[in-house]
Amino acid sequence: MQYGLMTYAYKRHFNVGDYIQSLAARQFLPRVDRYIDRSQLSEYSGPKTKLIMNGWFMHNIRSWPPSPDIIPLFVSFHLDKKAVKVVLSRENVSYLKNYEVGARDYATLNSLKSKGINAFFSGCLTLTLGETYQNKARTDIYFVDVLFQPYFLGRRKRILRKLFGDEICGAAKRIKHNYFVWHYRDEDSRFQLADSLLKLYQNAQLVVTSRLHCALPCLAMGTPVIFIDGGLSSDRVRFEGLDRMLNTIKLCGGKIETNFDLKTVRNKDEHLKYVGPLKQRCEEFIRNSG
Repeated sequence: MQYGLMTYAYKRHFNVGDYIQSLAARQFLPRVDRYIDRSQLSEYSGPKTKLIMNGWFMHNIRSWPPSPDIIPLFVSFHLDKKAVKVVLSRENVSYLKNYEVGARDYATLNSLKSKGINAFFSGCLTLTLGETYQNKARTDIYFVDVLFQPYFLGRRKRILRKLFGDEICGAAKRIKHNYFVWHYRDEDSRFQLADSLLKLYQNAQLVVTSRLHCALPCLAMGTPVIFIDGGLSSDRVRFEGLDRMLNTIKLCGGKIETNFDLKTVRNKDEHLKYVGPLKQRCEEFIRNSG
């Protein structure tokens, strides 16, 4: 049996969060025989290859359904609005009906179930990254793409100082998740970047972020983390079911809502009930010879 790992086509910038999701899948593979581009799933032709299909689908909606040479595991599967129209169209919905699909969020789950697909809420595969990365040192504070959307450009600094004060804001190191493709031209260098960021996060004393695939890995590895939801409706559907696992600050029409005590940041344990089933599902997929 051959094993593939998901990679991603970008023209100008790439989001390292995608590669973090692939690192979560790689934990369960005995080896990586090839990279398979998410935007070219229907074009793959070669040896039968098992592929863990976690993440956001899909940026190239014409590349569906996947090639018959791909043996998929649908787990932590997210469909955006554009993809729903194609992936769940009358012509294509029969493909997913051949599988049990683990949905990453409730919006995807409801879309799948509405078409009669056997689906369940799985959470995100990055919740298993504690298998590889574990918090120990508790050193630096990181602000990772906090309120990175252009909407907050003129107000970001003021909001952060109101939430955390001058001392924490002054001590925090800034990290981004978007990078120019020409700085990391090959897939291996992008995976190395993702791994280096996870190693920073695993030894942080606090991470504050608006990136889901920074917050969930921190939760997995035991790093105290705060997720800031800027309240933009275009993002919110992606968070449904995941935000309850996190220490979350929501900015809603000028109001600030929190579901934890800012004075004592302790991670919730809601995610733990999903970690075991996620691991088991991936391990069984790899063990199964079919």
